[in-house]
Amino acid sequence: MIFREWRFERTLTFSSLLLFTLIITQYGTEVLAGYQIGLRVEGLAFMPGIGFTIAAMALMGQGLGAKKPEQAREDVLLVLKYTVGFMFFLSFFMIFIPEKIVWFFTDDAQTIEEASLYLRIVGFSQIPLAFNFVLSGALRGAGDSKKTLKINLTSLWFVRILPAFVLSWYLESIFLVYIAMISDTFVKAVWLWLTFQKGEWMKIKV
Repeated sequence: MIFREWRFERTLTFSSLLLFTLIITQYGTEVLAGYQIGLRVEGLAFMPGIGFTIAAMALMGQGLGAKKPEQAREDVLLVLKYTVGFMFFLSFFMIFIPEKIVWFFTDDAQTIEEASLYLRIVGFSQIPLAFNFVLSGALRGAGDSKKTLKINLTSLWFVRILPAFVLSWYLESIFLVYIAMISDTFVKAVWLWLTFQKGEWMKIKV
C-alpha cells in the first residue's frame, strides 16, 4: 500500500515537473540544454538518495512494528546524519567545480555556463534535499504517506511551479526561476522536519 501511494506521488510529481521544464524552454536552447545536463548530474545524487529514502522507510516500519517508536526515531536520525554528510560532500563539487563535471557531457561554452549556473544553485539545496529524502521515507514507513503527499505537492505547486511561472513571465530571469526551484526544497525540508518532530506518526498503526 505504501509503495503504491509512493508511486502515485512520484507520478504526480513528475507530471508537475514537466510543466517546470516548459517554463525553462522559454529561455532558449542553451538554457534548456544546460538545465537538462544539470538534471543528469544531479541525478547521480538522486540514486543513492533514493537508497537512503528506502532505508529510512524500512527502519521506521521495522521499529514501529516492534513497538519501539523511540528506536525507530533514533534509527531515522542516524540515516539522516549519513545522508546529510553524503549530500554535503556532493554539494562541494556542484558549487565549486561544476564546469569540470559538465565538461563530460558537452564542450559547448554557452551550455557549460548554463549548466554550471544550475548546479551551483542546486548545490546549496543538497542538505535540505537530504532531509526530504530521509524524512519523507520515514513518514511513509510510519504509514503517514498522505501527509508526505500533501507536503510535497503543496510545496511543489505553490513554492516552485507557480512562483517560477510568475517570475519568468514578469522578470524573465532564469536565476530567479532556479531560486524558486530550490526554495521548494527548503520549504519541504522544514515542513517535513516539523512534522517528524511533532511525532504524530508514532500513533499510526502499522
